[in-house]
Amino acid sequence: MRMIGRLTVLGSLALAGCGLEGGDPPAYPLEACTGGPEFVRQAAVDDAALLGFSGADVIGALNARGPAQFTWQTGETTTVTVHATAVAASASVDAPPPYQGHCQPSVSVEAQLHVFSADGRLDATIPTTLVGLGPDRELEVVFPADARFEFARPTPLPIPEAWSDPSRPTEAVAFSFHADSPGALSPYCLPGEPVSDDPALSCNRYSGLVRFVAYDPAAPIEGPSTIVNNPVGWWTWP
Repeated sequence: MRMIGRLTVLGSLALAGCGLEGGDPPAYPLEACTGGPEFVRQAAVDDAALLGFSGADVIGALNARGPAQFTWQTGETTTVTVHATAVAASASVDAPPPYQGHCQPSVSVEAQLHVFSADGRLDATIPTTLVGLGPDRELEVVFPADARFEFARPTPLPIPEAWSDPSRPTEAVAFSFHADSPGALSPYCLPGEPVSDDPALSCNRYSGLVRFVAYDPAAPIEGPSTIVNNPVGWWTWP
């Protein structure tokens, strides 16, 4: 399965860690970190012993956000709710040692997302993997590794016909979001990258986006020009 969006391009940079102040080397580097299966363990979904937080904590942190103000690309507003349910009894815990160039510790849990808007135009239930990051035994960021459903017309979503392109026959509605602790780096931003007000840019000030994506699965994705990746709506959690 091919992921659409910045996390595909950046790979392990999505699992960036937090550096230390004063010029000391970071426990988990912000860029050029390494990852592998050697530090990954399976744990019960409610077991927080390895990292200080569990798969259940990842689910709970997302569900605690509640409804958010949502804006469609047409300018209409409503609220949106994102609710997750764990679908497995275990979670994957990646607990690498610090100061060895490894990516930030993480917990990944298989989940089912229910994303719905108060105006009834959006109501989707989709499988995903939720990833929780935290370098200091505290959960800081939650985001989905991949979350989308196949798109077909007619649809109540405000997706113009002009966005479709016969050369990109695979179409889907994709979700990207991040539930962060104050001061945490968004998984969609590079260190030092300016945060934009434009939802079409990956590093933006919004908590989540709904996007229309279209691409040719038989062709390599070499850059933004090879796919359609247009924001349909966006939200900000309080």
